[in-house]
Amino acid sequence: MAAARETEMDRILTGMSAFRYHRIPPQVLALYPPLPEAFEDPRHNKIAQSPIVEDLLGTPVHRLMPSGYKATASKLYRTHVVSRELPFGSVVDTEHGFQAASPALALLTLAGELSRGQLLMAAFELCGTYSAFAPSARTEELLAEAVSHGSLSTRDGWQRVIGSGGRPLNLWKRAPLLGAEELAGFLEQAQGLHGVKRLRWAASHVTGTCASPFEAQVSILLGLPKASGGLGVRFENNRRIALSGQAQQLYQRSCCYADLFFEEDAAHPPVALECQGASVHSGEAAALSDAARTAALQLMGMDVIPVTHEQIKQPESWVAVKQLLAKRLGASTDKTSRQLRAETILRHELLGPAAV
Repeated sequence: MAAARETEMDRILTGMSAFRYHRIPPQVLALYPPLPEAFEDPRHNKIAQSPIVEDLLGTPVHRLMPSGYKATASKLYRTHVVSRELPFGSVVDTEHGFQAASPALALLTLAGELSRGQLLMAAFELCGTYSAFAPSARTEELLAEAVSHGSLSTRDGWQRVIGSGGRPLNLWKRAPLLGAEELAGFLEQAQGLHGVKRLRWAASHVTGTCASPFEAQVSILLGLPKASGGLGVRFENNRRIALSGQAQQLYQRSCCYADLFFEEDAAHPPVALECQGASVHSGEAAALSDAARTAALQLMGMDVIPVTHEQIKQPESWVAVKQLLAKRLGASTDKTSRQLRAETILRHELLGPAAV
Protein backbone atom coordinates (compact mmCIF):
# COMPACT_ATOMS: atom_id res chain seq x y z
CA MET A 1 0.00 0.00 0.00
CA ALA A 2 2.71 2.47 0.99
CA ALA A 3 4.59 1.75 -2.22
CA ALA A 4 1.62 2.40 -4.50
CA ARG A 5 2.27 4.90 -7.26
CA GLU A 6 0.35 8.18 -7.27
CA THR A 7 -1.38 7.25 -10.53
CA GLU A 8 -2.70 4.16 -8.76
CA MET A 9 -3.61 5.83 -5.49
CA ASP A 10 -5.72 8.58 -7.03
CA ARG A 11 -8.10 5.78 -7.96
CA ILE A 12 -8.56 4.43 -4.45
CA LEU A 13 -11.99 5.44 -3.16
CA THR A 14 -12.23 6.21 0.53
CA GLY A 15 -14.56 7.91 3.00
CA MET A 16 -18.09 8.56 1.78
CA SER A 17 -17.25 7.47 -1.78
CA ALA A 18 -16.13 4.04 -0.57
CA PHE A 19 -19.20 3.74 1.66
CA ARG A 20 -21.44 4.58 -1.30
CA TYR A 21 -19.60 2.02 -3.41
CA HIS A 22 -20.21 -0.73 -0.84
CA ARG A 23 -23.91 0.16 -0.86
CA ILE A 24 -24.28 -0.42 -4.60
CA PRO A 25 -25.78 -3.82 -5.54
CA PRO A 26 -23.47 -5.86 -7.81
CA GLN A 27 -26.24 -6.23 -10.41
CA VAL A 28 -26.38 -2.43 -10.62
CA LEU A 29 -22.61 -2.09 -10.95
CA ALA A 30 -22.74 -4.67 -13.77
CA LEU A 31 -24.87 -2.24 -15.78
CA TYR A 32 -22.12 0.41 -15.86
CA PRO A 33 -18.86 0.62 -17.83
CA PRO A 34 -15.57 1.06 -15.94
CA LEU A 35 -13.80 4.38 -15.59
CA PRO A 36 -11.57 5.37 -18.53
CA GLU A 37 -7.93 4.32 -18.27
CA ALA A 38 -5.71 6.84 -16.47
CA PHE A 39 -3.44 7.34 -19.50
CA GLU A 40 -6.52 8.22 -21.58
CA ASP A 41 -7.69 10.82 -19.09
CA PRO A 42 -4.66 12.58 -17.53
CA ARG A 43 -6.74 15.63 -16.56
CA HIS A 44 -9.62 13.53 -15.15
CA ASN A 45 -12.21 15.22 -17.38
CA LYS A 46 -13.72 11.91 -18.50
CA ILE A 47 -13.93 10.64 -14.92
CA ALA A 48 -16.10 13.59 -13.91
CA GLN A 49 -18.53 12.79 -16.74
CA SER A 50 -18.48 9.01 -16.43
CA PRO A 51 -21.88 7.41 -15.68
CA ILE A 52 -20.59 5.54 -12.63
CA VAL A 53 -19.54 8.83 -11.03
CA GLU A 54 -22.59 10.80 -12.12
CA ASP A 55 -25.15 8.13 -11.19
CA LEU A 56 -23.61 6.12 -8.36
CA LEU A 57 -20.64 7.68 -6.59
CA GLY A 58 -21.39 11.39 -6.83
CA THR A 59 -18.94 14.22 -6.35
CA PRO A 60 -16.66 15.12 -4.80
CA VAL A 61 -14.95 11.76 -5.15
CA HIS A 62 -13.12 10.96 -1.92
CA ARG A 63 -9.72 9.49 -2.77
CA LEU A 64 -6.79 8.17 -0.77
CA MET A 65 -3.31 9.61 -1.35
CA PRO A 66 0.10 8.89 0.23
CA SER A 67 1.74 10.94 2.96
CA GLY A 68 3.44 14.03 1.55
CA TYR A 69 0.95 14.51 -1.27
CA LYS A 70 0.16 18.19 -1.79
CA ALA A 71 -3.57 18.44 -2.45
CA THR A 72 -4.77 21.17 -4.81
CA ALA A 73 -8.23 22.68 -4.94
CA SER A 74 -10.56 20.48 -6.97
CA LYS A 75 -14.31 20.25 -7.53
CA LEU A 76 -13.94 16.60 -8.53
CA TYR A 77 -11.85 15.24 -5.65
CA ARG A 78 -11.63 15.46 -1.90
CA THR A 79 -8.26 14.06 -0.90
CA HIS A 80 -7.55 12.03 2.24
CA VAL A 81 -3.86 11.58 3.05
CA VAL A 82 -2.76 8.36 4.75
CA SER A 83 0.14 8.87 7.13
CA ARG A 84 1.26 5.28 7.72
CA GLU A 85 0.97 1.72 6.50
CA LEU A 86 -2.62 0.49 6.44
CA PRO A 87 -3.72 -2.89 7.83
CA PHE A 88 -3.55 -5.81 5.42
CA GLY A 89 -6.64 -6.04 3.21
CA SER A 90 -7.59 -2.37 3.66
CA VAL A 91 -7.96 -1.84 -0.09
CA VAL A 92 -10.10 -4.01 -2.34
CA ASP A 93 -10.08 -4.34 -6.13
CA THR A 94 -13.13 -3.63 -8.27
CA GLU A 95 -14.05 -4.36 -11.88
CA HIS A 96 -14.58 -0.68 -12.68
CA GLY A 97 -11.12 0.83 -13.05
CA PHE A 98 -10.53 1.81 -9.44
CA GLN A 99 -9.89 0.34 -6.01
CA ALA A 100 -11.88 1.04 -2.87
CA ALA A 101 -11.28 1.15 0.85
CA SER A 102 -12.53 -2.02 2.50
CA PRO A 103 -15.74 -1.73 4.53
CA ALA A 104 -13.68 -1.41 7.73
CA LEU A 105 -11.38 1.27 6.30
CA ALA A 106 -14.38 3.09 4.83
CA LEU A 107 -15.85 3.33 8.33
CA LEU A 108 -12.53 4.49 9.76
CA THR A 109 -12.22 7.30 7.21
CA LEU A 110 -15.82 8.31 7.94
CA ALA A 111 -15.19 8.46 11.69
CA GLY A 112 -13.87 12.01 11.54
CA GLU A 113 -16.64 13.25 9.25
CA LEU A 114 -19.86 11.86 10.72
CA SER A 115 -21.54 12.37 14.06
CA ARG A 116 -21.39 9.43 16.46
CA GLY A 117 -24.99 8.50 15.71
CA GLN A 118 -24.43 8.64 11.94
CA LEU A 119 -21.21 6.61 12.22
CA LEU A 120 -23.05 4.00 14.27
CA MET A 121 -25.79 3.79 11.62
CA ALA A 122 -23.12 3.28 8.93
CA ALA A 123 -21.52 0.51 11.02
CA PHE A 124 -24.90 -1.18 11.57
CA GLU A 125 -25.52 -1.14 7.80
CA LEU A 126 -22.20 -2.68 6.77
CA CYS A 127 -22.50 -5.27 9.56
CA GLY A 128 -26.18 -5.88 8.75
CA THR A 129 -28.11 -7.73 6.05
CA TYR A 130 -29.34 -4.67 4.17
CA SER A 131 -28.14 -1.86 1.94
CA ALA A 132 -29.89 1.49 1.65
CA PHE A 133 -29.30 2.27 -2.02
CA ALA A 134 -31.51 4.78 -3.86
CA PRO A 135 -31.09 4.43 -7.65
CA SER A 136 -30.95 7.56 -9.77
CA ALA A 137 -33.49 8.04 -12.56
CA ARG A 138 -31.03 6.70 -15.15
CA THR A 139 -30.19 3.72 -12.94
CA GLU A 140 -33.89 2.90 -12.57
CA GLU A 141 -34.21 2.97 -16.36
CA LEU A 142 -31.25 0.62 -16.76
CA LEU A 143 -32.68 -1.72 -14.12
CA ALA A 144 -36.11 -1.73 -15.75
CA GLU A 145 -34.55 -2.50 -19.15
CA ALA A 146 -32.49 -5.35 -17.68
CA VAL A 147 -35.58 -6.80 -15.98
CA SER A 148 -37.61 -6.60 -19.19
CA HIS A 149 -34.87 -8.46 -21.08
CA GLY A 150 -34.46 -11.03 -18.31
CA SER A 151 -30.79 -10.12 -17.97
CA LEU A 152 -30.72 -8.73 -14.43
CA SER A 153 -28.25 -10.72 -12.39
CA THR A 154 -28.83 -11.82 -8.80
CA ARG A 155 -25.12 -11.77 -8.10
CA ASP A 156 -23.84 -12.40 -4.59
CA GLY A 157 -27.33 -12.86 -3.20
CA TRP A 158 -28.38 -9.20 -3.36
CA GLN A 159 -32.13 -8.76 -3.77
CA ARG A 160 -34.25 -5.64 -3.93
CA VAL A 161 -37.05 -5.38 -1.37
CA ILE A 162 -40.54 -4.99 -2.81
CA GLY A 163 -43.03 -2.91 -0.86
CA SER A 164 -46.81 -2.66 -0.94
CA GLY A 165 -48.42 -2.77 -4.37
CA GLY A 166 -45.30 -4.35 -5.88
CA ARG A 167 -43.32 -1.10 -5.64
CA PRO A 168 -39.52 -1.58 -5.50
CA LEU A 169 -37.97 0.12 -2.47
CA ASN A 170 -34.58 1.74 -1.94
CA LEU A 171 -33.65 -1.20 0.29
CA TRP A 172 -31.69 -4.29 -0.75
CA LYS A 173 -31.13 -7.54 1.13
CA ARG A 174 -27.66 -9.12 1.18
CA ALA A 175 -25.22 -10.93 3.44
CA PRO A 176 -23.24 -8.77 5.91
CA LEU A 177 -20.22 -7.03 4.36
CA LEU A 178 -18.36 -6.81 7.65
CA GLY A 179 -18.32 -9.03 10.75
CA ALA A 180 -17.79 -7.93 14.33
CA GLU A 181 -14.63 -10.02 14.69
CA GLU A 182 -13.25 -8.71 11.40
CA LEU A 183 -13.85 -5.11 12.49
CA ALA A 184 -12.24 -5.74 15.88
CA GLY A 185 -9.18 -7.26 14.20
CA PHE A 186 -8.91 -4.31 11.83
CA LEU A 187 -9.03 -1.85 14.73
CA GLU A 188 -6.23 -3.73 16.49
CA GLN A 189 -4.02 -3.35 13.41
CA ALA A 190 -5.07 0.26 12.82
CA GLN A 191 -3.73 1.60 16.12
CA GLY A 192 -2.42 5.13 15.62
CA LEU A 193 -4.60 5.98 12.63
CA HIS A 194 -7.00 8.90 12.86
CA GLY A 195 -10.52 7.88 13.86
CA VAL A 196 -9.69 4.58 15.60
CA LYS A 197 -11.00 5.66 19.00
CA ARG A 198 -14.28 6.91 17.55
CA LEU A 199 -14.80 3.81 15.41
CA ARG A 200 -13.97 1.54 18.36
CA TRP A 201 -16.79 3.27 20.27
CA ALA A 202 -19.20 2.65 17.38
CA ALA A 203 -18.11 -0.98 17.00
CA SER A 204 -18.68 -1.62 20.71
CA HIS A 205 -22.30 -0.48 20.35
CA VAL A 206 -23.30 -2.51 17.29
CA THR A 207 -25.65 -4.82 19.18
CA GLY A 208 -26.00 -7.43 16.43
CA THR A 209 -27.09 -8.06 12.86
CA CYS A 210 -30.01 -5.87 11.77
CA ALA A 211 -32.15 -6.38 8.67
CA SER A 212 -33.19 -2.76 8.01
CA PRO A 213 -32.29 0.85 8.87
CA PHE A 214 -35.41 0.95 11.06
CA GLU A 215 -34.17 -1.96 13.16
CA ALA A 216 -30.80 -0.22 13.48
CA GLN A 217 -32.42 3.03 14.64
CA VAL A 218 -34.46 1.24 17.30
CA SER A 219 -31.40 -0.75 18.41
CA ILE A 220 -29.41 2.45 18.86
CA LEU A 221 -32.19 4.31 20.68
CA LEU A 222 -32.70 1.42 23.10
CA GLY A 223 -29.21 -0.07 23.36
CA LEU A 224 -26.94 2.94 23.81
CA PRO A 225 -26.21 3.92 27.43
CA LYS A 226 -28.37 6.71 28.81
CA ALA A 227 -25.34 9.00 28.85
CA SER A 228 -25.13 8.61 25.04
CA GLY A 229 -28.86 9.17 24.48
CA GLY A 230 -30.20 5.60 24.59
CA LEU A 231 -32.21 3.67 27.16
CA GLY A 232 -29.40 1.33 28.17
CA VAL A 233 -31.30 -1.95 27.93
CA ARG A 234 -29.82 -5.23 26.68
CA PHE A 235 -31.28 -7.38 23.91
CA GLU A 236 -30.39 -9.66 21.03
CA ASN A 237 -30.99 -8.72 17.39
CA ASN A 238 -32.85 -11.16 15.14
CA ARG A 239 -33.03 -13.92 17.72
CA ARG A 240 -34.12 -17.27 16.29
CA ILE A 241 -37.04 -18.70 18.26
CA ALA A 242 -37.98 -22.35 17.86
CA LEU A 243 -41.76 -22.66 17.99
CA SER A 244 -43.60 -25.23 20.03
CA GLY A 245 -45.90 -27.73 18.35
CA GLN A 246 -49.00 -25.69 19.15
CA ALA A 247 -47.34 -22.45 18.07
CA GLN A 248 -46.41 -24.07 14.75
CA GLN A 249 -50.08 -24.80 14.16
CA LEU A 250 -50.78 -21.07 14.40
CA TYR A 251 -47.84 -19.77 12.36
CA GLN A 252 -47.28 -22.73 9.99
CA ARG A 253 -43.52 -22.54 10.49
CA SER A 254 -41.03 -24.27 12.77
CA CYS A 255 -39.34 -21.04 13.90
CA CYS A 256 -39.43 -17.28 13.63
CA TYR A 257 -37.10 -14.38 14.34
CA ALA A 258 -37.58 -11.57 16.84
CA ASP A 259 -36.23 -8.21 15.64
CA LEU A 260 -35.17 -7.35 19.20
CA PHE A 261 -35.39 -10.08 21.85
CA PHE A 262 -35.24 -9.35 25.58
CA GLU A 263 -34.46 -12.30 27.85
CA GLU A 264 -36.84 -13.25 30.62
CA ASP A 265 -35.94 -12.93 34.28
CA ALA A 266 -37.49 -14.17 37.51
CA ALA A 267 -40.17 -11.48 37.45
CA HIS A 268 -40.75 -10.85 33.74
CA PRO A 269 -41.46 -13.03 30.68
CA PRO A 270 -39.35 -12.66 27.51
CA VAL A 271 -40.23 -9.77 25.23
CA ALA A 272 -40.09 -9.67 21.42
CA LEU A 273 -40.09 -6.18 19.96
CA GLU A 274 -41.13 -6.15 16.30
CA CYS A 275 -40.10 -3.28 14.01
CA GLN A 276 -42.99 -3.04 11.59
CA GLY A 277 -41.50 -1.16 8.66
CA ALA A 278 -43.33 -0.67 5.37
CA SER A 279 -40.79 -2.81 3.55
CA VAL A 280 -41.79 -6.13 5.06
CA HIS A 281 -45.07 -5.56 6.85
CA SER A 282 -47.24 -4.03 4.13
CA GLY A 283 -50.43 -5.43 2.73
CA GLU A 284 -53.14 -7.75 3.95
CA ALA A 285 -51.09 -10.95 3.59
CA ALA A 286 -48.22 -9.51 5.63
CA ALA A 287 -50.64 -8.27 8.30
CA LEU A 288 -52.15 -11.75 8.62
CA SER A 289 -48.68 -13.29 8.86
CA ASP A 290 -47.68 -10.79 11.57
CA ALA A 291 -50.86 -11.57 13.50
CA ALA A 292 -50.21 -15.32 13.28
CA ARG A 293 -46.61 -14.91 14.46
CA THR A 294 -47.70 -12.69 17.34
CA ALA A 295 -50.30 -15.25 18.43
CA ALA A 296 -47.72 -18.06 18.22
CA LEU A 297 -45.23 -16.17 20.40
CA GLN A 298 -47.90 -15.19 22.91
CA LEU A 299 -48.97 -18.82 23.12
CA MET A 300 -45.39 -19.59 24.21
CA GLY A 301 -45.63 -17.01 27.00
CA MET A 302 -43.85 -14.09 25.34
CA ASP A 303 -44.84 -10.44 25.34
CA VAL A 304 -44.87 -9.00 21.82
CA ILE A 305 -44.55 -5.24 21.28
CA PRO A 306 -45.02 -3.98 17.69
CA VAL A 307 -43.38 -0.64 16.87
CA THR A 308 -43.77 1.48 13.74
CA HIS A 309 -41.36 4.07 12.35
CA GLU A 310 -43.92 6.81 12.95
CA GLN A 311 -44.00 5.86 16.63
CA ILE A 312 -40.25 6.24 17.08
CA LYS A 313 -40.19 9.47 15.07
CA GLN A 314 -42.88 11.25 17.09
CA PRO A 315 -41.41 12.26 20.49
CA GLU A 316 -44.65 11.73 22.42
CA SER A 317 -45.32 8.26 21.03
CA TRP A 318 -41.68 7.25 21.55
CA VAL A 319 -41.99 8.16 25.23
CA ALA A 320 -45.02 5.86 25.42
CA VAL A 321 -43.14 3.02 23.68
CA LYS A 322 -40.22 3.37 26.09
CA GLN A 323 -42.53 3.37 29.08
CA LEU A 324 -44.36 0.26 27.85
CA LEU A 325 -41.09 -1.59 27.22
CA ALA A 326 -39.61 -0.50 30.55
CA LYS A 327 -42.73 -1.74 32.34
CA ARG A 328 -42.42 -5.14 30.63
CA LEU A 329 -38.72 -5.37 31.52
CA GLY A 330 -38.84 -3.86 34.97
CA ALA A 331 -36.49 -1.10 33.81
CA SER A 332 -36.53 2.65 34.39
CA THR A 333 -36.91 5.42 31.82
CA ASP A 334 -35.77 8.13 34.25
CA LYS A 335 -33.02 10.38 32.87
CA THR A 336 -31.03 13.33 34.11
CA SER A 337 -31.17 16.63 32.22
CA ARG A 338 -27.80 15.84 30.62
CA GLN A 339 -29.03 12.41 29.51
CA LEU A 340 -32.18 13.99 28.05
CA ARG A 341 -30.03 16.43 26.05
CA ALA A 342 -27.98 13.50 24.77
CA GLU A 343 -31.20 11.76 23.68
CA THR A 344 -32.36 14.89 21.84
CA ILE A 345 -29.05 15.08 19.95
CA LEU A 346 -29.15 11.37 19.13
CA ARG A 347 -32.73 11.51 17.83
CA HIS A 348 -31.80 14.48 15.63
CA GLU A 349 -28.84 12.54 14.18
CA LEU A 350 -30.87 9.39 13.52
CA LEU A 351 -34.31 10.73 12.61
CA GLY A 352 -33.91 14.39 11.66
CA PRO A 353 -35.08 17.68 13.22
CA ALA A 354 -38.78 16.71 13.12
CA ALA A 355 -38.09 13.97 15.71
CA VAL A 356 -36.99 16.32 18.52
